[in-house]
Amino acid sequence: MNKGMDTCPVVRLSRHGVVGTDQAVAREFALTIKVNGRELVSLVCSPMDLEYLVAGVLLSEGMISDGHDIREIVIDQQACEARVQTEYRQSAPGANTARGSHVPAGQGTVTGDLSAGVPSIAHLDSTVSARQLSALVKAFNQGSRLYSLTHGVHSAALCENAGIVLFTEDIGRRNAIDRVFGRSLVGGILTQNRILVTSCRVSSEVVLRVARRGIPILASISTATDAAIRSAGRVGMTLICQATETGMDIYTNPWRITGAGGR
Repeated sequence: MNKGMDTCPVVRLSRHGVVGTDQAVAREFALTIKVNGRELVSLVCSPMDLEYLVAGVLLSEGMISDGHDIREIVIDQQACEARVQTEYRQSAPGANTARGSHVPAGQGTVTGDLSAGVPSIAHLDSTVSARQLSALVKAFNQGSRLYSLTHGVHSAALCENAGIVLFTEDIGRRNAIDRVFGRSLVGGILTQNRILVTSCRVSSEVVLRVARRGIPILASISTATDAAIRSAGRVGMTLICQATETGMDIYTNPWRITGAGGR
């Protein structure tokens, strides 16, 4: 059995009648991350490969800047805790202050321009052809057995022009992206000047999370918010939505998609 799923009895109604059956469902796990003895965040996630998720969250939240900052990650499944020991440091430059679902209790709503302090990636000159990107989207859509069974998870993939470098999934859209960062960090895989493909709706917080990792091309099979489009323009990212095997909407910096227009 896949650790990310379980089965649940259901009564299925259809034009063919009523039948009892078992349905695959995505598993949900509540995890509290504690860093150097202090609670950082509580989140709801998928229960597998939690070390990657924790490392990615720490990176996205600016608690670490590289893998050497992590001394130890201990996952306590029974206590629903991840206990992390890190080298002491203040938040890294451009640290994420809009955690979305990763918000500690008591933190208020964040307003204003969240792209302030995020380094520009306009100078990153990697390009991909529309044909290559369509092939990546096709491979991405075929990559998640967990989604095909449950339809209850988001996916994210770090890619290069030739194909998918690594693929992750989680019930949380930000979690799926953070898992990409965590696996890259632990595995020593570079993210800069690569492509991120995701299934999630793109918010400004997602754009900036990806931009901080030096990824200039973000493609989603879903949609984007107006703030996400503005943020992508400010930081110099190429933002693509409604990406399919046959077409896509390019909102910002189309010059990185060869054949889609100039600067």
